[in-house]
Amino acid sequence: MRLPTVAALLAVMLFVPAAVDRSSLTSLFTQFALISLLAMSYNMLMGQTGMLSFGHAVYSGLGAYCTAHFLNHFGADGLGAGIVFLPLVGAVSGAFFGLTLGFVSTRRSGIAFAMITLGISELIAHLALMMPGWSGGESGITVDRMLSTPVLGFDLGSGLQAYYYVLGWTVLVILLQFLITRTPIGRLSNAVRDNAERVMFIGFNPQKIRLLTMVLSGAFAGIGGSLMVVNYEIVTSETLGLGQSGMLLIAAYLGGSGLFLGPVLGAIVYVLFMSFVATLTQAWLLYFGVLFILVVLYSPRGLMPLLLALPQYGPRQWLRLLAVALIGAAAVQLIETVYLVEDGQSGLSLLPLFPGLSPAMLSGLMAVLIAALCFLLHRKRIASGFQGGPV
Repeated sequence: MRLPTVAALLAVMLFVPAAVDRSSLTSLFTQFALISLLAMSYNMLMGQTGMLSFGHAVYSGLGAYCTAHFLNHFGADGLGAGIVFLPLVGAVSGAFFGLTLGFVSTRRSGIAFAMITLGISELIAHLALMMPGWSGGESGITVDRMLSTPVLGFDLGSGLQAYYYVLGWTVLVILLQFLITRTPIGRLSNAVRDNAERVMFIGFNPQKIRLLTMVLSGAFAGIGGSLMVVNYEIVTSETLGLGQSGMLLIAAYLGGSGLFLGPVLGAIVYVLFMSFVATLTQAWLLYFGVLFILVVLYSPRGLMPLLLALPQYGPRQWLRLLAVALIGAAAVQLIETVYLVEDGQSGLSLLPLFPGLSPAMLSGLMAVLIAALCFLLHRKRIASGFQGGPV
């Protein structure tokens, strides 16, 4: 089922933006592609090699800065058709910084590695602010991607052309990452993740494998940084910060870091919350945080394994999912009612549809619904506890 699913997803990414031809939809799909690429590059560390990093945005950010300076120095027209290969500047930059910074960080593993990457991330982010001549300070650096002389009909002037530019590189990078997983270094990375001591016993150095993975991951992240420059035509010091790194970590884990395309699903969910749900309610970060906590507690392998298991569910499991969905909807109504009372903004609240219903009455009804559904979900567990079984 993998190939039809991937083909269907690729067909949607290819044809929907061109068919609808709306700038908002094109921007949304471009963010899907960009964050998917960055999350996939991060998953080479966390999912494939077991390296929890808090500073992966450093490589995409530095790749973006190097690309911006390169583009401003030569100009889009000076590069001509060479602008197609502009992300290679980010790849070389990301690989270089992955080698130099990874030489220090990969000497340790586990929590020590995570803390080192956190320190490196904060160091580079603050160093960028201390060098405004190179980083542009808080204002960042702007570029102009548009070609005065089109190449094969493309001048990158429209958002749709920029989207296909980003999508083409994203598909190419993900394909390369898939091929790497089938090579000896890909298998050794999995072995280091599972048991580094055994890898050492069979004659390989786990630190060198981690370093090589860091270089490859940095190169792919640098390509993502280059694509961000081409798409947004600006790069700022925020691209180097902990917030950007945290976003990649959450996207990779949310989708499922143990599956190859899991981070793509996590990136799509994150972008939908950030770009769509945020337009509907002020509490979108609260809902996203609750979703992430629920995934960590009840589906620690991510959303992708959960979706793959849905066809095997029976009627009882579907009823449980329906009850959970109703609990979530009732909880959203409680939160939105609070926002309506405090700020006067309805958001996702159903209260404006029922003029005769007060906020207190709606909150009470939702609380009763949540309590009843929770009791039904845990009734069997409670009964087994009274019988002496596990609660």
